[in-house]
Amino acid sequence: MLRDFTRVNKKTARIFISFNLEVPFFNSLQQNLYSLSNCSRLVFVKNFHLTLKYLGEIDRNKIPEIISKLKTIMFSSFEIKTSDFGFFTKKNPRVVYIGLQKCEALEKIKHSIDAFFGVENFYPHITLSRIKNVSNVEQCTAVLQSIHAPKSISIKLDKFFLMESNLTSLGPIYTVIDCFNANI
Repeated sequence: MLRDFTRVNKKTARIFISFNLEVPFFNSLQQNLYSLSNCSRLVFVKNFHLTLKYLGEIDRNKIPEIISKLKTIMFSSFEIKTSDFGFFTKKNPRVVYIGLQKCEALEKIKHSIDAFFGVENFYPHITLSRIKNVSNVEQCTAVLQSIHAPKSISIKLDKFFLMESNLTSLGPIYTVIDCFNANI
């Protein structure tokens, strides 16, 4: 059900489009990252998702228009497969992720979204943790490169979401604005 954004005090909302993932596999992957605690402070992600598009701070009055556009996207359910751990950026690691293998169905959905909201570089990944206060970049980089993730774990995707992100001192709080189910 659509939230009534015209009654919220804040005039803008931090919005993104994503597939939300409920896969226990990611919790076990996070356990592999504890070796990074010697060179950094980790903040583990609690809500796994695959971001398709970050729209930024949007006037709340524009949310119904965004929903109308997203409802026109036609897609069938499909599976994605994981690949290796990675991190952004190589010089100063800040995000640890698990990558995804190339998937034509995912690329078609991303293309449809880009047609509405503009094209941007897209590297499909699922964030596992954020790195804060890196004390030794070289040591963190070496540890990250030594961690291996199991390959080819399949994840079924059958709906994507329009999400709001509220940043707090304890991390982001995500709220579902609307859901878009596979419709073919």
